[in-house]
Amino acid sequence: MKIKNIGYLTDRTVITAVEHLRVLAPLNELNINIIPLYVEGKLDLSQAKDCQLFVVQRDFSGDFAAYQEIRSYSKQTNIPIILELDDNLLELPPDHPDKIALYYSNRLFPLIHTMFTVDAILVSTPELRDAISQYNPNIFVLPNFLDTNIWEFKVPKVSKKTDKIRILYMGTNSHNPDIEMITPALEAVAEMHPNVQFVFLGIEPPESLLQRGQAEYIASKTFEYAKFAKVLGSIDADIAIAPLKMNTFNVCKSPLKFFEYSAIGLPGIYSNIAPYSSVIEENVTGILAAEDTEDWVNKLNYLIENPEIRHRIATQAQQFVKENHTLAHLVPAWRLAYERVTKSDKVQSDTIEISSKLFSDITYQLDALGKRSAEESKFLLNEINLYKQQEDKYEADIRQLKLDAVNQTQLLNEEIGRHKTQEAKYEKKISEIRTLYNQIKISLEQSRGEVITLTDQNRVLDGELINNQNKLSMLSEELQAIYNSRSWKLTSVLRSGKRKALSIKSRLARPTQIEELTLIRKSDLYDEKWYLEQNPDVKASRMNPATHYFLYGGFEGRDPSRKFNSSYYLETYRDVKDASINPLVHYLKFGKDEGRLIRPDLEQKLETDALLTSMSVKQKPAYQTEKPSQDIRVENIGSLTNKAKPEPEEVYTISIIIPAYNAIKYTKECIDKVYAVGSAHSFEVIVVDNASSDETQTEMEAESLERQNLSYYRLKDNLGFAGGVNFGIQQAKGQYVVILNNDTLPTSGWLDEMVNVFENNPTVGIVSPVTNYVGEGPQLELEAADIDPKEIDTYASKLKGRGVYHEPGRLVFFCVMIRKNVIEQIGLLDEGYIKGNFEDDDYCLRAILSGYKLAIAKSAFVFHHGSITFKNNKIVHSDHMELNRERFFLKAGNLATSMRTPLQLTDDPQISVIVRTLNRKHLLRKALTSLANQNFRDFAVVLVNDGGDSVQDLVDEFSRHYPVAYINHEKSKGRTAALNAGLANTKTKWVAILDDDDIVYPWHLATLYNQTLLKPDGRMFYSNYNRTLYQTTHQNAPILLKGVEPWPYDKDHLWVSNRIPMHSWLIASECFEKVGLFDEHQSMLEDFEFLVRLSKDYPFIHVDRVTCEYRFYLDGMNSMINQRGRTLEALEYIFSRHPAYTEEIEKNRNIELAALQDQIEKIDSLKQNLNGNVENDTQVIRQITKLILGF
Repeated sequence: MKIKNIGYLTDRTVITAVEHLRVLAPLNELNINIIPLYVEGKLDLSQAKDCQLFVVQRDFSGDFAAYQEIRSYSKQTNIPIILELDDNLLELPPDHPDKIALYYSNRLFPLIHTMFTVDAILVSTPELRDAISQYNPNIFVLPNFLDTNIWEFKVPKVSKKTDKIRILYMGTNSHNPDIEMITPALEAVAEMHPNVQFVFLGIEPPESLLQRGQAEYIASKTFEYAKFAKVLGSIDADIAIAPLKMNTFNVCKSPLKFFEYSAIGLPGIYSNIAPYSSVIEENVTGILAAEDTEDWVNKLNYLIENPEIRHRIATQAQQFVKENHTLAHLVPAWRLAYERVTKSDKVQSDTIEISSKLFSDITYQLDALGKRSAEESKFLLNEINLYKQQEDKYEADIRQLKLDAVNQTQLLNEEIGRHKTQEAKYEKKISEIRTLYNQIKISLEQSRGEVITLTDQNRVLDGELINNQNKLSMLSEELQAIYNSRSWKLTSVLRSGKRKALSIKSRLARPTQIEELTLIRKSDLYDEKWYLEQNPDVKASRMNPATHYFLYGGFEGRDPSRKFNSSYYLETYRDVKDASINPLVHYLKFGKDEGRLIRPDLEQKLETDALLTSMSVKQKPAYQTEKPSQDIRVENIGSLTNKAKPEPEEVYTISIIIPAYNAIKYTKECIDKVYAVGSAHSFEVIVVDNASSDETQTEMEAESLERQNLSYYRLKDNLGFAGGVNFGIQQAKGQYVVILNNDTLPTSGWLDEMVNVFENNPTVGIVSPVTNYVGEGPQLELEAADIDPKEIDTYASKLKGRGVYHEPGRLVFFCVMIRKNVIEQIGLLDEGYIKGNFEDDDYCLRAILSGYKLAIAKSAFVFHHGSITFKNNKIVHSDHMELNRERFFLKAGNLATSMRTPLQLTDDPQISVIVRTLNRKHLLRKALTSLANQNFRDFAVVLVNDGGDSVQDLVDEFSRHYPVAYINHEKSKGRTAALNAGLANTKTKWVAILDDDDIVYPWHLATLYNQTLLKPDGRMFYSNYNRTLYQTTHQNAPILLKGVEPWPYDKDHLWVSNRIPMHSWLIASECFEKVGLFDEHQSMLEDFEFLVRLSKDYPFIHVDRVTCEYRFYLDGMNSMINQRGRTLEALEYIFSRHPAYTEEIEKNRNIELAALQDQIEKIDSLKQNLNGNVENDTQVIRQITKLILGF
């Protein structure tokens, strides 16, 4: 009979290995339709008539009524029933958790009844068949297998003898007896090999290994088998173990763990009993160990010390499983078994024969269950009595509380009455003060009028004085002319006598004030007519306008003409204001040569590059922001593919300009992604081809024909990045212009998020998204540095709602959106820069000087391959970088230093940043990257690896960004000793500290160091910080970010609890010389103890800006949770070593200790809810995390 449909009965709701391997996978492979007949605890036989066979899974017969109904239906329809059984449930060992819990005590009779009455039984091993052969004559052995549809074969790891070794065990808590059997061996191996870490999936590790810090627990719920395969495959391990105690139950098991370990490329050590000894060839496909501690120790040492043998065994085992134990090899056996059942005579029986041993076992379990129920009932009665007694006590307490509340209310009313009486007295006093204030105010107004009158009179007198001085000057000049005349010389004999003539210049030298006033009058920055129009009070006074501006107007912020802004000049250059020099006089005598600015919106124009390069630093003119006159260079256009297209009627909101030079593969991917993610706003795409030599022209002409809103222009010559972009801008019709590198991949919402920034922030002129790769730009998203392009949409979706980072110093133009009116005001990109460097800095500075702000849309993400044009066309950045840098710094002068400081590795840095790490390489990379992004460059890093895996490759990589001193401990000396080792190797004036699991923001060092210049007496500075929570240490986006309330320094508070994390510090090296290093007796709260000690000699200076991030990870919380007791001990140690200097501090310390003790008790209570279920345990850990961290 051909089998098309099989009725399936199971009480499981999750597809575990049993359901997948024993029923679903083989039937799907045979193209047999599976009809569920037992849904949500109810039997549904509506489709049973279409079935040729019924399959009952394991425990289903526990619903005895349902099984009896299906059996009755089977008899009526002659449809056979098969029982699927993968364990010898009749022979549970005494120490098995299900035996102890009496789980099967009420299921054995239904199971035996089922075994007797079904037409056949399918089992996984010959041993299981032999053990139950007395119950049914038709038993088929169908071995377990590896389903390659859900298992991915991993290439076995090649490792070194010195590498850290991770030994994996996976299983449920039912295997506790098996783990207890080899625990002494695991302890011995851990003692011999400190570099060994045991990883337990699904079962809690032995406490002894946890205490040693050599065990990792990965909790698991009842996974769907397909998900379990992915979880197991993702675990990094070197060796796998599968212990089994020798008993009848275990002998009947299948070697499934061997198949699964082999699939993920792990060599294994297995107990030398039937499930494994029947398939594993010793030292070829695996290692077999006896039920003996010494043998397990020897076998573990053998694989730990021989990485090449591990690789060989793993490779051979995987090949063996591929060739012999996959689903494809065993499917024919399943088909044959099903067909034989449907053809054979039915064997269902109503007579059940049970062996005396089994009967005794069932009777024992039922008796035990009855005793347990009686004990539990007694216990519950006692609990109820206790609750009743407690209830009476609570009622008495409530009555007393109500009485106390009445008394308190009476006292409170009396206190309110006293306060009202006092309030009336205060109001009367305030009224008297207000009357006195008004009298004083009237008197001041009268005095002010008198002062104004006297001031005006004084100004008139000053004006007359100046006029007289002018007349005197003119007379002096006339007199000098007489002295120089021929007549005077001819008559000199008559006047000489014995008297020597004196030089008129020595007697009548022009006063400095006269010179400066003349300087103003002759300047084109002084407009007399305009000055009088703007200042009618000056005109009415009949005072000379130039004199008025010279003596008064300039200091009052009055402008001498439209061209010069007096108040801007004085506020910008405080040295001029402090020296009481007229602003225009200072500019004409000094400021012009120094390159000082005279207006905020318009600077002096730089005429030519030739003039620029010939100027000394002192002669540099101020930076240009006026719009240059640039025209479309039509003669350079080689191909205008879209010119023949009718102009679209639609007015686009956004114009996306993509400059391209070769790299057509990336250009097409970029364009496809632009259209794939789309936008809520209309847009056009303008591709400008900088004379590519590959297939760009052919491909893009085809693209432009397919897409109505895509225009393609090919230039005859390569105009460079700026030239290509400028040409595209001149074709753009949109309100916003996007410059997009051709080696980028946008994600959903990228355009809309940037438009939102413009719509909500009218002063922003240029906005950019965040990205995974960008040279020295602020747009770098640290967590995305190593992201796979396939994952960018998932990553980007997690960034939504993160807001905007306003006013970065600069933006890299890998992708930016610019308002069209900004371009109309300040012009196009400067094409004087070579091959795409610094034109973005130049443009950003011009925008800032014209009154616009820059911004980063942190919710928009664009993937960047990075410098594809340079790499593909073998263009070397460094060939042009210095020339472009020189051009930018010459154009911008001192303004350039705030935009882009040259990356120089200084031999004598100001700051040493100490970074300590231990086996968290992926986190360390993020910490070091955050230092590489600092806009302050005068620092070096001291990296201390405290006995963990080598990080030399990271040292080599980041040494290109800053000097790195690398200290590598062969064995761990402890976190505090690692910190002190770093301090011992610093020679700088200032020290900063960064742990490998935290980061600092780009402005961190600059912000703190600038404070040391403003407050030279300070020695300890600290900033504000954010706290973030991540699901795992490998997660890129946080699940929670919380800003921490700024904490102004309060010594009394500091002596109670620490609010200043180490990576927010900048501390003078002399502090360590005076108060000593960190206390190595402490492995926890070493920073707190140091701060208390430091506060005795130095005040702390709070810098009110967020500069760093304190990170926490849920998968790393176990150590924090388990060490809260040690935290309490550390706190008590600090308080005893540094006694409180006030009673208030002592009181608050006791409150702090009590709160921590209460927290520990609550944590212990919550830990009782951990049960090995991943979803449940994650929620519990989250509750504990909130209890500890407050978020």
